[in-house]
Amino acid sequence: MKKTILIISLIAIGIGYAGVLDYYGKIVGTINVQPPIFYASKKSIEGGYELFINTLPNEYKGELLSVNVVKFYSLPLGVSNWYSSKWKIIIHYDNSKFPNTLTYSLYFSSKQPVPICSGIVNLEQGTNKVVEIDCNFSGGSIPSDSSLWLILTPSMDFDKLYVDGSTRIEVTKVS
Repeated sequence: MKKTILIISLIAIGIGYAGVLDYYGKIVGTINVQPPIFYASKKSIEGGYELFINTLPNEYKGELLSVNVVKFYSLPLGVSNWYSSKWKIIIHYDNSKFPNTLTYSLYFSSKQPVPICSGIVNLEQGTNKVVEIDCNFSGGSIPSDSSLWLILTPSMDFDKLYVDGSTRIEVTKVS
């Protein structure tokens, strides 16, 4: 009799706890997802240099000297759709030549490129200069094996292009 009462009591307590957990045991939270930052590097890969996503390893930080056409691209992104976004291309350089212009092209590429933006900007003469380029992308589908490409072509060679984390592409989601 005592065993039966003990078992029934344990079952009743278990059901009571299950009811409390069912009511109070819900997990509620928010997730803050940050858009990526793509960092230019000095890691040479197949005719260009790698764009690292969110982190630039120390061994690939540095400078590219006497650079003319330079291609940066990421590993495949593994996404098939990109959101509406603002892109900021930040280029840190030294330029002793004047006047100098820079032709740029930013796009997703697989078999068919999906353009984000392109154009021409003026480069200031001097050392330790920065140019910022703003672009908008309306969003849409991209091939899931796409990489992000940035091609820079100065009218005269850069003396130095800094790939220490300061030359990068920042993405901001547009609501």
